[in-house]
Amino acid sequence: MNESKQQRQRGVIPTPQGLKKLQDAILVLEKEDAFEYRFTQERISEHTGLAIRTIRKVFNREGMVSISTLQTLFSAFNLELVKSDYTKPIKEDVIVSPLPITHQNRIDWGEAIDVSMFKGRSAELETLQDWIIKDKSRLVLLLGMGGIGKTALSVKLAQELADQFECIIWRSLRNAPALPILISELVECLSEHQEKAGDIRQLISYLRSMRCLIILDNLETLLQPQGTAGQYRKGYEEYGTLLQSVAEIGHSSCLVLTSREKPSEIAALEGSEFGVHTLILKGCPEAAETLLSASGLVGTPQQKQTLANEYGNSPLAVKIVANSIKDLFDGDIAAFLEQNTTVINNIRYLLAQQFERLSPLEQTISYWLAINRDWTSITTLIEDITPPVIRTELLSALESLNWRSFLEHQTSRYTQQPVVMEYVTERLLEQAIVELTQHHLKLLKNHSLYKALISDTIRDIQQQLIIVPLIQELLNHFGQTNTVQAYLIQLLQELRQSKEINYLAGNLLNLLCYLKTDLSDFDLSGLTIWQADFRDISLQRVNFTETNLAKSIFSQTFGTVYAIAFNPNHQQLATGHADGTIRIWQITTGQLLINLKGHQSSVWTLAFSPTGDILASGSFDQTIKLWNLALFTEYCTLYGHEDWVTEVAFSSDGQLLASCSNDQTIKIWNSQTGKEIQTFYGHTAPVTAITFHPQNDYLVSGSEDLTLRFWNLSTGECLKILDGHTTAISSVKFSTDGEILASSEEQRIKLWTVTNGECIQTIEDLTLVWSVAFSPDGQLLAGSDGQTLRLWDIKTGKCCQILSGYTSQIWSVAFSPNGQLLAASDNEQVGLWNVQTGERLRYWHGYTACVESYWSLAFDSTGQRLVSGDAAGKVRIWDLTTGDCLKTFHQPKKTVHTVAFSPDGQKIAASGEDKNIWLWNLEQGTINQSFLGHTETVWTLAFSPDNQYLASGSADHTIKLWDLRTGRCLKNLIGHLDRILSVNFSPNGQYLASGSADHTIKLWDLKTGNCLQTLESHQDWVWCVVFSPDGTKIASGSGDRTIKLWDIEKGCLATLSDHTKLVWSVRFSLDGQKLLSGSADQSAKLWDLKTLQCLQTFQGQTDFMWVFHYAKHEEILVSGSTGEVIQVWNFQTGECLNTLRRPQLYQDMILARTSGLSPATLFNLQALGAKI
Repeated sequence: MNESKQQRQRGVIPTPQGLKKLQDAILVLEKEDAFEYRFTQERISEHTGLAIRTIRKVFNREGMVSISTLQTLFSAFNLELVKSDYTKPIKEDVIVSPLPITHQNRIDWGEAIDVSMFKGRSAELETLQDWIIKDKSRLVLLLGMGGIGKTALSVKLAQELADQFECIIWRSLRNAPALPILISELVECLSEHQEKAGDIRQLISYLRSMRCLIILDNLETLLQPQGTAGQYRKGYEEYGTLLQSVAEIGHSSCLVLTSREKPSEIAALEGSEFGVHTLILKGCPEAAETLLSASGLVGTPQQKQTLANEYGNSPLAVKIVANSIKDLFDGDIAAFLEQNTTVINNIRYLLAQQFERLSPLEQTISYWLAINRDWTSITTLIEDITPPVIRTELLSALESLNWRSFLEHQTSRYTQQPVVMEYVTERLLEQAIVELTQHHLKLLKNHSLYKALISDTIRDIQQQLIIVPLIQELLNHFGQTNTVQAYLIQLLQELRQSKEINYLAGNLLNLLCYLKTDLSDFDLSGLTIWQADFRDISLQRVNFTETNLAKSIFSQTFGTVYAIAFNPNHQQLATGHADGTIRIWQITTGQLLINLKGHQSSVWTLAFSPTGDILASGSFDQTIKLWNLALFTEYCTLYGHEDWVTEVAFSSDGQLLASCSNDQTIKIWNSQTGKEIQTFYGHTAPVTAITFHPQNDYLVSGSEDLTLRFWNLSTGECLKILDGHTTAISSVKFSTDGEILASSEEQRIKLWTVTNGECIQTIEDLTLVWSVAFSPDGQLLAGSDGQTLRLWDIKTGKCCQILSGYTSQIWSVAFSPNGQLLAASDNEQVGLWNVQTGERLRYWHGYTACVESYWSLAFDSTGQRLVSGDAAGKVRIWDLTTGDCLKTFHQPKKTVHTVAFSPDGQKIAASGEDKNIWLWNLEQGTINQSFLGHTETVWTLAFSPDNQYLASGSADHTIKLWDLRTGRCLKNLIGHLDRILSVNFSPNGQYLASGSADHTIKLWDLKTGNCLQTLESHQDWVWCVVFSPDGTKIASGSGDRTIKLWDIEKGCLATLSDHTKLVWSVRFSLDGQKLLSGSADQSAKLWDLKTLQCLQTFQGQTDFMWVFHYAKHEEILVSGSTGEVIQVWNFQTGECLNTLRRPQLYQDMILARTSGLSPATLFNLQALGAKI
């Protein structure tokens, strides 16, 4: 015995640092194998030769092992065991906590319910705590029927374990979030808002690095309602991978699930060494007794107990049956029991019984709450319900539903318990299917299954949980998509005879849009179309004459949004655009109220007066305009600046307006009369930002001269200068109390105390900061960080929220006056966010000619066809003789930077921002192959002359050579120091020339992959390279506005310098004696290569000249730009041979005498091709 004790005393356990070191090494090996091979405890045992129980001891730190055991384990993963990796326990035989908590614990409750009245479940709580704390369980399932109390128990468990974990996160899955969305939320919380995106690997890494408790409620929402039990709905299979990873990969955290059904992964893992447990939850007598005691029912304690037992002591079942007893038996339990009523211990049966007893209005309300899927106000219900209902009737029905335990409420807002919402949703779907298939339409007339005017998050949920299952049932019934489409179209046509005012037409059209039905040429005249979502839907030649389009939404037409501002007294948001317009939006509905036109160039800055009746705008056109918002008219234009206006700001009393400009001045104006009061001089570079002190004591400005200046408003004297910025200042803002000043530059934000001018904090390592804003309460600072939006806690300086979803640089950020909303804009969209939850409530996305501007054009070998790639991700094939668009491909998700025709004309390749290369077979019209390998944007593609290979150049600085037959990458050419902008094969296909943003051209031997030569002489990016027909020369065009001719052996032969802007494209004539060049200066030139003289200049009307083709001694020129057309020219005669014009989204859509659309929306639709 003594000897045994001495042996145990010589044992050790790994330190937390040593255990993390081991776990990290294992994670590295798993990553190298793309997590195809996971090191479970069984596999670690096989890998090391150690027993599984020994492995468990080490990773759970629940028992001592010898040092030699640890050495074996560490060396198996190429680690050296050092003294800091292990220690002796403080006390013999004491189990040490896996990772002692050293940080203040963080709890994110999400939508967790209030459990202040929680009763009972002490045995269950004790069991769960034993599993999680003592047994170190990684995965625990609370399994039980709906309404049994799983959610309440999970919240209570989290409260009980709050001091045992560093981080606790509670999330509901009742709205079926996709796994990437959920993991992003979890990673953001675990990283303390330092990271947003993530995957399972990243989540597991956090579970290893800290002790976390994650609770996911309502997992059954993700499981198939019919079919094999425990299987996931389509699109949710990755959740199974998550559960398996959490169970099998070593960590010290715990994931708790609640569900009405056991997932197959848990069934397979239970009883193994992974620490997976299921607690089957029965009824709770204590909770049932409490509910019955408070219900007002009449009965003895024994009768109450009998009643509770009959309904399995389910809290929700007891509440529902108690209300039935009140309604039918005057609250007498004995009378109810004497009826010998058949009791079915099934919550769905009780819900069905209860639903049948609801009045028609109560059923309607229940359906709307299930559709809205979030807390819903009385005002919203009144707007939703048709036929209309008066407020008193609605309130009475809501009170009745609350009495029947069919809803939950808080401060005049209403929703449903998950089990109730799921039941009502399923009933809604069942009824919708019956109505559609039996041609008896009632519910679909009175309810919108999908609401266009609702937050983005809820709209996505409605699509996933209502529209998608409904479509699937229709496909099951009718068999084929085109049959479903034909039937829905038939129903739509029949509606035109009835002239009814309801939701049916909107429902049918939303189903047709989801099925990607071509709606062109439809006659929808005279219909009522509510809540239809027509964004990005082609409605060419659709007839909406005398149609009611209230509550329906369409694509907007706008480009880059440089400025945003909230109206302080109204639910309105103003946006300033690159096209010189200002738009005013209704925040609650997302609808466009007015489009203000007046500026001649981009609107860069906006500001509302404190009363909200005046809007000031500053523009690149050097003017400031003041707009009367009561009339939505311009009442004053302020002239005086000599360069573009960078910011405007009102004083807190609204009497003064300040402006700053690239002309290095600041001007103060009378906001009522528009009269200039004074000008402040002092900055030595453009002034980029200004802000008034909240008490109107002074003004602060920021400049490209790297200084902040404080100005006396009365005298114009500079009171103080703050230094510390290293690049141009982009934004300055005061906190609400005026004590802190925030200023931003390219990659950091500084916070200053106003009293002494001291920099108290610097937020660094940002991408590109254009705008910052304080929340009205002064607690938060929002700022752009490249394509993400960040919020920082002012007290701690820590990032507390990361909001993503933008696709380009964020230009402007602004808080709503109450601080609950945050808006931010980029090149394509304006996003509206809930500050507290981080949910994106709405986004306005522009659809303009700029969105579909042409980025790449290429001829086929005959010169008869052209392929184009644009900013909207569309690839089109054009017939140059007729001007017709032959085919349109939509596969690339983002801007197409490069397109190419194969020499045989059978294939086209395209790529761009999505990094993938897509290869289409033109005869079949399908994707033939996709090449994956580049890690950044692909800028250039070229087919080899023999059709065997494809070369690609990318912003990842590499060139890849692909085998078109197998899709394999044969060569990876490395040598350039910046992005590759052009690649071209030599005529014999043995060599490749490449041009790069590193200003060089490289010549590559394709057999060896070696760089044969580097040609250096350009002073800017090399945009294009091309071989001469005999392969002995290369021509190149550059951002330095020159064309260079190169002998591939001797180097630079000549430089051609007549262009005034960058040269995009060059092309040799068939005999190699001439050269065509196209430039951003809107010209194309023809050069004689013997004399090096420019023979002819063609001056175009578009922004860029792109590609050329020689045919029968004619030089054919094609131009494409940010407009909507491609023009084909005969270079020598200047004759336009053809114009290729893509149809607009709403081309020739008829909107005569429509109702429900604002004048601004009608104007917007006209810009997209509609006819009013």
